[in-house]
Amino acid sequence: MSQRILFVVKSLFPAGDAYQLHLLTGELALRNWDVHVAVIDQEVPGSLDFPVPVKVHTPGPEQRGRLAKTVWLRRLTKKLQPGIVHSWDFDSAVLSHLAALGIRARRVSTLLEIPPSRELWFRQAGQALLQQTEIVVCHEQIARALKRSYPVTAGKPIRVIPNAIGAQKVDRVAARQRLLQELGIDNPDALIITTVAELSPRTRIKDQVWAAALLECIDYDIHLLIFGVGQQERRLKQYTHQIRVGENVHYLNQSELIEAAMVGSQAYWHSHLTRPLPSELMLAMANRLPTVSVLGEGTDNLVRHQQTAFATNYGARDEFARWTKYIVEQGTATRQLVEQAREHVEHGFPVDLMTGPYLDLYQ
Repeated sequence: MSQRILFVVKSLFPAGDAYQLHLLTGELALRNWDVHVAVIDQEVPGSLDFPVPVKVHTPGPEQRGRLAKTVWLRRLTKKLQPGIVHSWDFDSAVLSHLAALGIRARRVSTLLEIPPSRELWFRQAGQALLQQTEIVVCHEQIARALKRSYPVTAGKPIRVIPNAIGAQKVDRVAARQRLLQELGIDNPDALIITTVAELSPRTRIKDQVWAAALLECIDYDIHLLIFGVGQQERRLKQYTHQIRVGENVHYLNQSELIEAAMVGSQAYWHSHLTRPLPSELMLAMANRLPTVSVLGEGTDNLVRHQQTAFATNYGARDEFARWTKYIVEQGTATRQLVEQAREHVEHGFPVDLMTGPYLDLYQ
């Protein structure tokens, strides 16, 4: 009889945590595991192509609140009786911990970002969770942050398993045509830039809006596509509407357009250090998108200035505009850079480098 595992993830947004989960489920399916994926947020469209044996579960439309989703997840866990419950982000980890109380199952939690400051009840639930789960992170920086914010992890072993990237199939012409059509952009030569991030002060999306405004001032027909959700969305939109570039900044939440944007844009921007080894930055590189990224701990494994990406200092708004201008004007150098970036992520972070340690962990 095959081993049964239940993964719990916030959403199936293709440029987020679910990308790494997708790679892992593919390997488990090949090994005849009985794989189930519980998706907490049923409203986010998911276009990840899971292997046929993988069963995806979502709550009903009436189960919207945190409590209702916890009850739904508990019923699902009791029904499936998995040997392992593996949550794939901090919010899902807390929910799956509450749902699995009293149920015999091994608990594993993978965290791919530095947890933000949260309300007291969440931190207390997190303390209880972290005492009873095996923790996996993609970078040592997250482990250090956990030990500072959650004292129960100070003496607890935390396994580091780096993120991976698979080979990408790219149809840039079709992807760009879809972007132009869906966004109503008439100019076929418009400069389209994509970013993926939580909409919060710590990801510095405001810096990118400012940089887009600077490029617009020098007569670029620029369109900035922002994918993400968060508590700063309303304030960011207010700021955007106050400046000249406002109508060309598109807040797309977690739209299915992300897959076209990660292929059909002319550049990808990454302005924060909250997600070490970010899947979204690796995807952009694998898709041969020129990337402009802040350089620091967590991105330094990927960003080698003018070799794999154009590096900026943290908070340096003007540098995003400067290096994007370089991308537009220096086509030959940029084409060489994107090929080097693709080779770097595909050879340096292959799928088996991630899936192998997880298989060892499950033994």
